[in-house]
Amino acid sequence: MNFIQRLFAKKPKTRDITATSFDGLFAAPVLSGVAVNESSALALSTLWRAARVVSEAIGTMPLKVYENTTDGRIEARNTDYWALLHDEPNPEQSTVDFLTQMMWWAVLYGNAYAEIVRDGAGRVTHLYPIPPNVVTPGRNESGQLVYEINTKSGTIVLAGSEVLTIRGPSPDGTQGYRLVQTARESFGLSLALDRFGSSYFGNSCLVGGVIRATGALSDTARENIRSGWVTTYGGVDNAFKIPVLEEGLDFQPFELSNESGQFVQSRQHQIYEICRWVGVDPIFVFEYGRATWNNAEAQTRNFLQFSLNPWLRKLECEISRKVISPADKGRIYAEFVREAIIQMDTKTQHDVWAIGVDKGWYSKDEVRKWLNLPRIKEGA
Repeated sequence: MNFIQRLFAKKPKTRDITATSFDGLFAAPVLSGVAVNESSALALSTLWRAARVVSEAIGTMPLKVYENTTDGRIEARNTDYWALLHDEPNPEQSTVDFLTQMMWWAVLYGNAYAEIVRDGAGRVTHLYPIPPNVVTPGRNESGQLVYEINTKSGTIVLAGSEVLTIRGPSPDGTQGYRLVQTARESFGLSLALDRFGSSYFGNSCLVGGVIRATGALSDTARENIRSGWVTTYGGVDNAFKIPVLEEGLDFQPFELSNESGQFVQSRQHQIYEICRWVGVDPIFVFEYGRATWNNAEAQTRNFLQFSLNPWLRKLECEISRKVISPADKGRIYAEFVREAIIQMDTKTQHDVWAIGVDKGWYSKDEVRKWLNLPRIKEGA
């Protein structure tokens, strides 16, 4: 019986894993003066896009199961592994949704977890994702790796073999660094720049100023003048209005140009900074300042090799360790179809297939299968 069934024995169809702590909801401000956590950091469009491009690229990459035979490898479509890994890891998610969710957590939290559910014979039947902010890795009295999971009804402990784990760089091999917490100062600067820009333009592009009066003003008069000025002339909609001052009043603005503050340059730099943290080329967050059409294919290959492949190998190895049964290891394995992400232009792709058929590497029917075309009828 898995931990969900133990927790909800009267309602076995219900799965409810909810964080019981305030982890990630509140965070101390960084040096730039803003609070940074996984939720607030997603307001950064660069981080949002970078996390999406990695998680969705892996989530939509076909994950196939193969079997080694004397004639070479074949797709193991008739095994339970195919349905589990290629189609539907659990009744609530497709493989695309499952992998996208896991990689979203892995990128932002540095860790992704899924409960491994087995039947009475020890075969894996389902994989259920577990939010990383409710999981705490640890060691039991025997020194074995276990995972404590916080639920509404208390803490449940799962053995390491019961949890599919994907982690990023780790200080101890049990838990990965949380990206947002590690990069708090960098992300905080980006958030501060966004807030500065909003405030700057929200106040008629003036950082501030002072209204001088020739005579003494009471506290009430000062507040009335200040609030009246903000109401009448503050905000983008009131920009460029001509102010009319009462007799004896004079307004002296404190102006700060974007150039002197290097506002635009700082925002531009933060795009590259966030991309470095996530490990993606800026072109994948739609920043084309340094890109050319000539190197687009090379950049896609670099994305696959340096941004995606480390995660892909982690997933493949973890599946081999914990999902494939000991009796099937060495014969059955799962592998991502990496070629799916590299799309050649039509002419180049056709030339490759023509050469492959001419050299005997592929058959015509194999090529037609890749093109979703029917097999060639005999005698045709």
